Amino acid sequence: MPKKEKNKPGYARLLEAWEPPDNAGDPVGCIATTFTFDSIFFEEECLGRFLDLHFSPEEAGESRLYIIEREEKLRQLACAAVLVDQKHCRGQRSLGWDLMIARLPHRGILHAKISLLRWSRRIRLVIGSANLTPEGFRKNLEIFSVLDYTPDEVVDPECLFRTLEFLETAGGNAPAPGVAEQPALTRWKRFISETRKQAAKWRSKTASAVNPGVKIFPVFTGKSRGSLIRQMADLWPASVPPQQARIISPFFDSPDVPNKPAREVWKMLRKRGDAELHLHACAEEKTDSMVSLLVPESILKTEPKGRADVSTRFYMMETEDKEAKAIRSLHAKVLSFTDDRWLLFLLGSSNFTSAGLGIGPRVNLEANLAYLVDSRKAKKSHKRLLEVFGSGEPLDPKDIQWLTDQTPMDDQDETGGLPLPEAFGCVTLEKEDHNALTLHFQFAGKPPAGWKLEYSKPDPWVQVMSESEWISKGKPHDFQMPWAHKSYPSGFEVSWESSGGTAWLPVNIQAKNVLPPPEELRNLSLDTLLEIIATANPLPKIISHRKKRSSTDANGTGPVKPDSKPRVDTSSFLLQRTRRFSRALQQMKERIGRPAASLEALDWRLNGPIGAKALVEAIQREVENPEERSFLLVELCLDLSRVQPQESEGSLSAKIIKDTVREFIREVAQNVDIRGLQASQGLK
Repeated sequence: MPKKEKNKPGYARLLEAWEPPDNAGDPVGCIATTFTFDSIFFEEECLGRFLDLHFSPEEAGESRLYIIEREEKLRQLACAAVLVDQKHCRGQRSLGWDLMIARLPHRGILHAKISLLRWSRRIRLVIGSANLTPEGFRKNLEIFSVLDYTPDEVVDPECLFRTLEFLETAGGNAPAPGVAEQPALTRWKRFISETRKQAAKWRSKTASAVNPGVKIFPVFTGKSRGSLIRQMADLWPASVPPQQARIISPFFDSPDVPNKPAREVWKMLRKRGDAELHLHACAEEKTDSMVSLLVPESILKTEPKGRADVSTRFYMMETEDKEAKAIRSLHAKVLSFTDDRWLLFLLGSSNFTSAGLGIGPRVNLEANLAYLVDSRKAKKSHKRLLEVFGSGEPLDPKDIQWLTDQTPMDDQDETGGLPLPEAFGCVTLEKEDHNALTLHFQFAGKPPAGWKLEYSKPDPWVQVMSESEWISKGKPHDFQMPWAHKSYPSGFEVSWESSGGTAWLPVNIQAKNVLPPPEELRNLSLDTLLEIIATANPLPKIISHRKKRSSTDANGTGPVKPDSKPRVDTSSFLLQRTRRFSRALQQMKERIGRPAASLEALDWRLNGPIGAKALVEAIQREVENPEERSFLLVELCLDLSRVQPQESEGSLSAKIIKDTVREFIREVAQNVDIRGLQASQGLK
């Protein structure tokens, strides 16, 4: 978005849609679909805003604190996942979020751009034209819409429910045929189901807030959904067909074939009287006499024959940002129909191509929003939407140089990697009972000859698996392999004979507890845990403070080890330790009792590196006196038994929290030999 337009009505920064609004509550989870993809951009910019991270990976001295904060908040989400078309599903990332391949049949592609963001008190749906890339969010001219749902206001709930259904269908393209459903897809489906339940609960408590002059409909293309034009015809409210169609698109069908999309538009317009098709596109060059418009002349040839009252008009979209001295690539997609009263305005991912509109043998999975506006009841909305097309003068067809080459279209982009052969089903990182990590491979059919999997960390590359090793194992379709490297793979490069490149095989985790916490949070000492738990400051700030404090001794004369003992060791003094322990338990009790947005958030409070389980393990590890150890563990269990769970909109019920805490106390009682634990009465 050009800087000069940042305050212009109708313009906004797309990244701001990922930021939590006031009173949104705690983040619960987010899922998204995209065609092209940049994993680093999504992780640092989109997820960073959604999680409201305070540290930056780019600031000097903050990169490690950023990782700690990111991993802490990611592990409290019910789900964070992106479904990407198979040609662009690649990239290094944190394993705290899932990356899934969309494998569509018949050369179709996942082209929908949907983001579903959920906080405990707000559900946000973002549908538009922008891919999850820096270009889509910062450089291109894009169009998008944001719909919010809260406990106090549920606008057009059917739009949300139909989009959730579409996301479920889209996720069904993730597993390769014959491969069992993987954990990432299970998380995807569960998150959609829970979001649907939450939205239904809010709808039952509040009347839908609907503008009587504006109705919103999701419009999708895909298998058995029908063409986009046909769906728009079904939405048109008047008995007389629309008079005018307006189109914004950066991409079109090949110039050397009849233009089916334009023909379908003319079929929807009036058969008698004035009818117009207006097409807005970008120009490659402009001279005093000619404009090189990126539009095929075949569109002009689709006008109905024998009618003097029809016309096709062409406009050049303004893409120059004079303040930034840059040309912004047109990537927005709009299709509208109008008469003297109604406006049916559609925005989203569908280019003006046969595949994008779902009218050819190859059908993309697309997502759009249609706004039906009654100009008599919603004049401002009607005017605002029409302003998207600008007010430029139409070009004379005689002054246009038409698109004539076979430039790759947006939905035929050749810049991505190779599609992953279906034989490579999925890989899941799992943890065995003895905490050893294994890679669970699922194959579907026979892989291409000469294949191999490589891992880029540590450098240089190492070969993980090859065809010969697979054959020596008996060509299994489901097998596990130990993973002993210190770093964890987010994916593997896949190549085979004559591949001429590589495909990407993403790795997802079995569950949140598979990966150990960041190094700074592993095996914290009891004193450190008590200090961290007793303060209400964010965890990364506590770690930062401890690092600064530990870098200098008490006299400021030099560095000391972070957990070195003070000159006067009071850690064995039962009374002093008990006081610090009591303060920490009070904070822990309040923390566990606060509204929890998800089971994952509650699990982090109990079993995370600064949770109740870590405290139990530190007591067992460091307190040598059996009476003191027994006393501290009994106090911990007693305090947990007194937790009074709080509830809020979108949070777990008090019963779920009580039952979970009660089960945690039972596990402590079963696995720890302590006298006096029977004194705990359990949760009332």
